Amino acid sequence: MKRRTALYIPVVFAFLGCAAGCTALQIGAGDKPVVIRPPKKDKKAELPNQVLEQLPQLPLVLPTDGIRLSFLAAPLTNNGLLSQQTRDALKWMLAQSRGAQFIRIRAFVAGSGDLRRIPQLVTETFSEKRLSLPVVVTLQVGALPLEGAQVQLEATLQQSRPVNPGGVAFAAFDAESSEAALSKLKQAGELLHATCYVPSVEGHALLDGVVWIQPQRLPAQSTTWCEGAVRLNGPATSAQALVFSGAQMAFSYSEDDARLAYERLERTLRSANSTLKNAVFVTFYPLSTQLADLARRTGTPYLDAAHEPAGIRKTVFEGLPAMDGAFAIEAIATVSNSN
Repeated sequence: MKRRTALYIPVVFAFLGCAAGCTALQIGAGDKPVVIRPPKKDKKAELPNQVLEQLPQLPLVLPTDGIRLSFLAAPLTNNGLLSQQTRDALKWMLAQSRGAQFIRIRAFVAGSGDLRRIPQLVTETFSEKRLSLPVVVTLQVGALPLEGAQVQLEATLQQSRPVNPGGVAFAAFDAESSEAALSKLKQAGELLHATCYVPSVEGHALLDGVVWIQPQRLPAQSTTWCEGAVRLNGPATSAQALVFSGAQMAFSYSEDDARLAYERLERTLRSANSTLKNAVFVTFYPLSTQLADLARRTGTPYLDAAHEPAGIRKTVFEGLPAMDGAFAIEAIATVSNSN
């Protein structure tokens, strides 16, 4: 028995050695090579900081030439919400501008959309196309003529060549009916553009460059106020130097706060070689009739006592871009002769 056991032991070891050797030969002959995997990345490793490109700031004032001014009003649409409608309106106006420089864009926003999106979208759109930025004025209104429309854009542009040889004038009139107010405006000259604030937009639509706005959801006014630009038919002028300001807001409801808004607007105009004394058109955007009276009363010392600029009115609006805004003011003024 002991001899048989001794014989089996070498056989077993021989068999095991053969099996190990055969397996090694098979792997080296035909199977896939061993894959060496890279070490796993540490998921906790910090990603590099990414700095987003900061968009340029919109100008507070821009100079222009009255004999080269033209105007656009984008057609209303109810496709999508505020951002989509704004992009569509900007795309349409850029296509219609044919390379003209945008001086001012005014946006009337109906509904509960964020008014602060409008300047952002204008900046993004113009920056992508490498165009100079315009002055932007944004207001919240009660309603627009098209159901579902959330924004009405209108633009003032500067063409590369004169289109108003006799210059332009800015005027404003009120009347019991929209037809009467618009008729008064047309009597001032050849109508280039008009914005009419009506008690109700029902039955009104974009017509021959006329924009219809209902300033409040629950109208407090019974008359229509139409303001706009007309082409003068006088002798040709070599230039009509003007500046368009943005809307300067007044916060709180005291005279000191109102004066501060005028002083900021005055400094803005002086940076463009103009002043409120040179204003030919001043627009108030108050949130109540009391604030309209405050804006008018406080602004008297800053304006030229010899003549009151056009546009001063008591039309009350639904809202301003800032929650604590009381009223906003903007101006169109001539450039001073002295440097």
